[in-house]
Amino acid sequence: MNKHLRKFSVLLIAAAALSAAACSGGDEPEIQETVASTTSETTVTQQETEAEISETTEEEERQSVVLILGISAADKTAYLEDLCGKYNMSVVYDYQNFAMAAVQTPELTDEELEEFMETLRGEDEIISVERDGVVYLDDAPADGYSVQ
Repeated sequence: MNKHLRKFSVLLIAAAALSAAACSGGDEPEIQETVASTTSETTVTQQETEAEISETTEEEERQSVVLILGISAADKTAYLEDLCGKYNMSVVYDYQNFAMAAVQTPELTDEELEEFMETLRGEDEIISVERDGVVYLDDAPADGYSVQ
């Protein structure tokens, strides 16, 4: 059972037990035991969740991104294959009308990505290295959606 569903179930049981206790006056020992049990489960679940959140925030998120490379090699395709093999990348798209290619990086943190891009910029046949993304010439695109 996923952690959020488990937490929701525990809270739902606690709410039902409290509601039943309020309706019957709370004199029944079964209900008091259920409420105490559910409350302790909720506390443990909350502590587990807080521990999971702190572990997640301590680890930096690793992601694979697309980079656009400007390449000056005479045989761009062969150079691109060698480069991808050397740095564990894959070709997303080889632009036929431009001396450029889009490549997928291995999973990296933001800091590692910056270092990786600098390493690629140091290669002899690489003219430019940029992260892939949408670029607008105007502040507001023609489709009317705001850019942030």
